[in-house]
Amino acid sequence: MVIIVSDHTRTCNVVNEEVKIAQDNKLYIIGFWLIDLVRNNFNINKNIPWHKGIESVVKQVKKKLRSKLLRDYLQYIGVVSAFVALCGLFIAIYVNFVREPKPPIPSPTPTPTQNQSPTPSLITSPTPTTSPSPLPTSEPISISTPKPIPKPIPKPIPKPIPKPIPKPTPTPSPTPTPSPTPTPSPTPTPSPTPTPIPKSTRFVDNGNQTITDTPTGLVWTKDANLTGYKTWQEALDYVASMNKGTVENFGYTDWRLPTIQELYRLCRKDGSTVGLYTHSGDLAYCNGKEVVLASFLTVAGFTNVQSNFYWSSTSYASNKSYAWVVGMRYGSVYSNDKSLSYYVWPVRSGH
Repeated sequence: MVIIVSDHTRTCNVVNEEVKIAQDNKLYIIGFWLIDLVRNNFNINKNIPWHKGIESVVKQVKKKLRSKLLRDYLQYIGVVSAFVALCGLFIAIYVNFVREPKPPIPSPTPTPTQNQSPTPSLITSPTPTTSPSPLPTSEPISISTPKPIPKPIPKPIPKPIPKPIPKPTPTPSPTPTPSPTPTPSPTPTPSPTPTPIPKSTRFVDNGNQTITDTPTGLVWTKDANLTGYKTWQEALDYVASMNKGTVENFGYTDWRLPTIQELYRLCRKDGSTVGLYTHSGDLAYCNGKEVVLASFLTVAGFTNVQSNFYWSSTSYASNKSYAWVVGMRYGSVYSNDKSLSYYVWPVRSGH
């Protein structure tokens, strides 16, 4: 098989007439395809597209490779052709992509030399010298280096001239006024004399948030609800806090939770203990019948009297977990569980 690279008029028939009949072998097809690819890289055939050339080669190879006798010969030829095709492919890649054309090297032009000390003899009668005529050369390609672009010099930004700040006109200092003459402190007035509440000769307002019950001499807080609901033990603790001064005590430290007798006398209109029987836990009335004590005591001068039970410090004899209570709604007397919550009305002995 002979391949002429310089022949530009050859067609896609790259197989000699000697190859006539052989079997369809993929190795041969690959070899001839590589040959055709090399031809296209060297631009051997410009008449038909490369894919048409490949199709033509494959068709002709299939028609002509039919002989079994030429199998061994064609295998050898296919291997050699593949090797040649690969070499041509590498050469084409190197020529077209790797190797870059070098620019022509300009021939050096002779530069005239000047003597530092010329003599008249050389100027008047120069010695003729024959120099070889320079061959016509192409103009040298001068590679000019880019000139550096000068950076613009920034113009100085003028600093703003500060405007003069006008000085404030000094204001005349005010004339000092003489300090006021200290006035003598007022003479402390004595505490108001307790005056009886109108329409009542029993309860006397002491003027210090306390009221004295004259028949018994007991002093009660004017406010009948200082602390809200408390259990029996909490009521005792609150009265102790008054004596310690941790809560309001109105200037006294001998407050206590009233006994059932003291609370009973407060709710009776005559201030006595008539009808009090503490051995029975049954409901009874301190006035023998229902009397609205909240209204009665409010008219007498007390405030915040609640229509509910108030604790006494007296436990129920038959059951120590119970204590006596007095209801200020109807004047009922009863014993109840100490774990319940009722109101607290502190009392102290009078002078």
